[in-house]
Amino acid sequence: MWETFFKNPVLTAWSYGVLLSVLFSLYLLIIQKLERSSIEYEVGWKKGILIYGLLLSPLLLSYNALSHDVFNYIFNAKMVVQYHANPHIQVALDFSNDPWTRFMHNTHTPAPYWYGWTAISLIPYLMGLGKFILTWISFRIWSLISIVLLYFVMQYAAQIFTGHKLQTYQLASVFLNPLFMIEIISNMHNDLWMVGPAALALAVVTSLDPQHIPQAKKLSLSIVLLLASISIKLATAVLIPLLISIVVEKNFLFSIADMLAVKLPFFKILPAKLLHSLESYIYRYIPIVAAGLLFLPLLTTRSQQFHPWYWTWVLVWLPFIESKLMRNCIIIFSISSMLRYLPWLWTGGFEGDVLLYQKMITWVPVVLYLVWKFFPWSIVQGHQDNSESLLRR
Repeated sequence: MWETFFKNPVLTAWSYGVLLSVLFSLYLLIIQKLERSSIEYEVGWKKGILIYGLLLSPLLLSYNALSHDVFNYIFNAKMVVQYHANPHIQVALDFSNDPWTRFMHNTHTPAPYWYGWTAISLIPYLMGLGKFILTWISFRIWSLISIVLLYFVMQYAAQIFTGHKLQTYQLASVFLNPLFMIEIISNMHNDLWMVGPAALALAVVTSLDPQHIPQAKKLSLSIVLLLASISIKLATAVLIPLLISIVVEKNFLFSIADMLAVKLPFFKILPAKLLHSLESYIYRYIPIVAAGLLFLPLLTTRSQQFHPWYWTWVLVWLPFIESKLMRNCIIIFSISSMLRYLPWLWTGGFEGDVLLYQKMITWVPVVLYLVWKFFPWSIVQGHQDNSESLLRR
């Protein structure tokens, strides 16, 4: 494979494009089938995880050919444990004699993640017992654990936001998405360790009982979870206003109800029911707002508009979104995000206009879809009808 593909970038790009086309075609067919027969395909979580593990088995043996970030994770943890150095201040080149640095692409800058990720990455590093291959496998297991934890977070969040668990087709829309599977398992990116706690933080704060505010334990847990998420990657700091808004809403609405109940006794029962109904309606939109807020950091220069694995920040909210237009846009973005690897594979690097081509590949499909959805095709149809009428005359 090394001789055939890695020394022939054009063949690599074509092979990757064909493979990705097959994977996303299967993904879309599976989602469509599951959605049409959702009851038939409902399975327990234990059986579901077993089936999913079998589906992932080829990726468990794969090389992280599209990203070398995991080697930075590994060596940054090694800097802490073996060299007692701070990877947020020192760089891998300071230890250039270490043979593990030869696997890294980024050796000249400090760790781009915050201290939270450095702390939890010590666990898989220690599981590796100082052996490179074993450590690499430990980080892959760590990625699997992040997926399992995300599953339970999403099911808990679904109970809070929608009042029922997610169905199989909704879960499959995330967990079977090729971007999700390749970037989290094969490339071993750490984004679920950031998104999971953030989603749980919003679900916990939403579960607060407004008639018993403040609930110190739940509120504190929610704040700690969001801070833990931010300590891994700063991006989820954009969710702070949303968390504050939820707390304010719970205090504000029911404070008004209490005031009305004192002055107008017949409001004692009715407003509580109405407010709970209103809250249930509002809760359905929290995931949409969260997805929108997490989309904003993807527009920054730092994300290069944007690295494919960053799209998992938005993708995890897909099952909670009711708008078909938004769901389709999220799925199209996941396809185009993975296709942005093509110019890099074709040229074997980032020389020339590769970054420009990547941005175009990422954004143009979504723009074309939106144009197709919103263009007044009735005008075109009207012109065609007029032309046919003139021809008949």
